[in-house]
Amino acid sequence: MHTQKANTDTASSSDKKGFSVEELLFREEIVLPYGHIQHHVFSRRILITGASGSIGSQLSRQIAQYEPSELILIDKCEGTLSSLEAELRKLFTSLKLTILMADISDEVRIAHIFHATKPHVVYHTAALKHVPFVEKQLYDAIKTNVLGTKILADTSSKLKVEKFVFVSTDKAVNPSSFMGASKRFGEIVMADQNKRLQSSTQFITARFGNVLGSSGSVVNIFDTQIREGGPITITHRDMTRYFMTPYEAGQLLLEAGATGTDGQILIFKMGDPVNISDLAIKMIRLQGLRPGSDIEIIYTGIRPGEKLHEQLLNDTDQLLPSHHHQIFVARLKDDFIIDVADYIEKMKQAMQSSNTAMMRSLLKLAVPEYGI
Repeated sequence: MHTQKANTDTASSSDKKGFSVEELLFREEIVLPYGHIQHHVFSRRILITGASGSIGSQLSRQIAQYEPSELILIDKCEGTLSSLEAELRKLFTSLKLTILMADISDEVRIAHIFHATKPHVVYHTAALKHVPFVEKQLYDAIKTNVLGTKILADTSSKLKVEKFVFVSTDKAVNPSSFMGASKRFGEIVMADQNKRLQSSTQFITARFGNVLGSSGSVVNIFDTQIREGGPITITHRDMTRYFMTPYEAGQLLLEAGATGTDGQILIFKMGDPVNISDLAIKMIRLQGLRPGSDIEIIYTGIRPGEKLHEQLLNDTDQLLPSHHHQIFVARLKDDFIIDVADYIEKMKQAMQSSNTAMMRSLLKLAVPEYGI
């Protein structure tokens, strides 16, 4: 069995100086012990949604090292899924690998896949996640982030999947964007399954910061701008974000699956938020260039849905210690209960009539802190 750290791509492909995303953390990368993760994965059937995305593919590589009895990868993107399959089959020749194209909002297709593969553990990474883009794509955000999550959760409950790990985001905390609100609704779906529906499946949430080098990452944008000679464009000079590496993202998900219990939200100790301007300056210098001289930095203004600073918790919530000093368990204030199924039906009706105003209104009712 392989237990080495999975490789992550360098953040730059320029002819100047390459660097890795780990150099952009402004802290030490978190590496967790392998033992209990191995026990959780070895000889188990593991299903990953959004498997060929930035987080899903990293998670796939890490899980493959622990010799699951079957790794079931679902995505709707043919090109990236095909590339991931070729990579894994080359690296892990004895791995039983099942590759399936599917849209998670297709209830019939998802039911068929789950009945055929009978997964022990589901990692749900599929999502629309780019804030400014999602602000203009309300229909697809509801379809994927809300309906898709509910379909996967219900199917997992019906087939008594042991654990379901949901990828959320710090943007779900007091969300200012439609993306963040849709992911907060996903967290509510997890809580609804655990408490009101009393499923035998354990539903666990991993709340992420920004993943360095992921699809659409500011790192990739800055790298392209540097290679083109600048300028680097930043929305606001004081903007900050929490960051983690792709490797850390995979580790947190595996840890959530191995040790998480009903209703928990797990958060990495990601250090202090990083100023985006400082990140840009560091990237310029790692390329052997001078900020402001070789590469200009300009500020363009905050885009729709963006915050100046993100939060890991609401003011009324708490961070509690876990078994590991670099992982926290979030205890959320639990005084707002909604009928998730009723909201889902109303959202479907709004989608049928392409009523985007109603979609936004329903999400604000379901997530009252949205936009406040």
